[in-house]
Amino acid sequence: MMYSRSCLGVVLLAIGFAAVAQEDASSNKRIAALPWFSHVTGFCWRSQLSEQTKDRQCFREQFGRVVRVGQQIAQPDGVLNADSLYAWDPRIGKLRHVFWASDGAFESATGWIEGDALILYLDRETDARGEVPARTVLRKTGPDRYSASREGREGTRWREQFSFVYERDGRATD
Repeated sequence: MMYSRSCLGVVLLAIGFAAVAQEDASSNKRIAALPWFSHVTGFCWRSQLSEQTKDRQCFREQFGRVVRVGQQIAQPDGVLNADSLYAWDPRIGKLRHVFWASDGAFESATGWIEGDALILYLDRETDARGEVPARTVLRKTGPDRYSASREGREGTRWREQFSFVYERDGRATD
């Protein structure tokens, strides 16, 4: 496939959360009821990742406790299909994200709230101290939009490397 692993990681993780209060996440195990997920669940979202690459993601509540996402990334050399699952992990008190794709890719991430954004660290990039060289930041940017950004660490600060905007694209069907 044509896309770099970090870009694909952001796209697959771009099933974003934002503006979720920490106390809501710790007390409410039904992910679809959290403020950001209540915004995206039940709908599909699209983004133009490049001139020739489009992404479409559909969010559905499953089992009353998790959100499952079906995704298709259309590229000139074919379509990449992926599925993702978001759930609350009470053992660590954080959100967990797991995804898998038709090209064999598999990733997992851990997320938490910082201000108005959900920060996601890919598990494979996290060292023993919990530090990472880059992170994914997901934000609700309007009633029918959200953004997914990849940020790199520069000393104690983070700098945006790239960002995609997703727009609502109809209802998700079962």
